[in-house]
Amino acid sequence: MKFNRLLNIAIIISFCLTLFSCENNIQQINRITSKNSLPDLSVENVETFYSDSGIIKAKLIAPLVNQYNSEDKNFTEFPKGIIAISFDDSLKENANITANYAKYLPAKRVWEYRGDVKVKNPKGDILKTELLFADEKTEKLYTDQFVRIAFASGSQMQGSGFDSNLNFTKYNFSKPVGVWEMGNEK
Repeated sequence: MKFNRLLNIAIIISFCLTLFSCENNIQQINRITSKNSLPDLSVENVETFYSDSGIIKAKLIAPLVNQYNSEDKNFTEFPKGIIAISFDDSLKENANITANYAKYLPAKRVWEYRGDVKVKNPKGDILKTELLFADEKTEKLYTDQFVRIAFASGSQMQGSGFDSNLNFTKYNFSKPVGVWEMGNEK
């Protein structure tokens, strides 16, 4: 009998400790379960083509695409990376971009690429950086970060403060650094 009474007291104390040790932080719960923190659309293993007047202009490949359509969040996110390939009118590859993360802001018509960003142009030149923007309105690629270009000819160029056309065939550095060979690359 004494043992049962001690057991009941221990169970009641354990229950009370468990009950009062739980914390309900309503702000944290609302943040986790908020509809605004979840995408309106989420798609895995995306491979899609963009066309204009029946002519394929681009191909996009991404393991995950999240689309947000609220007033305070209106963008498409590619949190696990992206491969974007553009084509000319004869379906020859114009340029391609790969990145570990990308975000498209439709109101501004701007793409943001982050993490191991690589751009390859039709000549085979390869640009590498950690952050790059593509502005569809101005038809420019740009960054203020460090950029390295490896030309198909074998020479290299590097610097920070970079801009070019969308196909990465005409470009400028605002702060070039290092020693490089210049031939007919530009």
